[in-house]
Amino acid sequence: MRIKICGVTTAGDAYMASSLGAWAVGLIFVPSSPRALDVAAARLIRSAIGPDTLAIGVFQDAEPAFIQRAISACRLDAVQLHGSETPEACASAAVPVYKGVPLASAADLAALDPYAGRVAGFLVETVRRLPAGREAIDERERRARWALVRQAGLSMAVILAGELTPENVGEAVRLAEPAGVDVCGGVEASPGLKDPGKLKAFFDAVRAVERT
Repeated sequence: MRIKICGVTTAGDAYMASSLGAWAVGLIFVPSSPRALDVAAARLIRSAIGPDTLAIGVFQDAEPAFIQRAISACRLDAVQLHGSETPEACASAAVPVYKGVPLASAADLAALDPYAGRVAGFLVETVRRLPAGREAIDERERRARWALVRQAGLSMAVILAGELTPENVGEAVRLAEPAGVDVCGGVEASPGLKDPGKLKAFFDAVRAVERT
């Protein structure tokens, strides 16, 4: 099971994630994010990521020239695109692309089809699109969305994201059967700073499912 630790803002957290066996570390280049990095800071963090862990840059409707500069300067192994990037733009990237998409209902599955064969996989956010007038989804709806991820993953590589924690990731993996999981805030002490205990507990929870 691939485990991606996203929103890393320090070299120490990058090293810790790598040491625990992370498949990838996410470096965010979205200015509106509280975990946003500039290229210089991301380059320093990149040096702490171990050789067996990918460095993935996260962008949202960024200029192609900026994405390419970040790829080159930070030696990014892949990028995660969360905006309105077209299938053609994804296919033309210099490194593998993981397309970030919301998945709230069966109707959203059709939006993945144009990207099939043009991206390395999808980063599926099951809590990104909320019902009108609601600030959160309940557990029943959360489980239903996880089950949709399983359906999407039958033909595509899907990384599950969205409010995952050490407490719920086990159930999420069992219901969604994703190729991997992505966690950010669920293992933090504060925005951008990972909690060592929560981080280890997250890995332990995923591995416990793998052993069953």
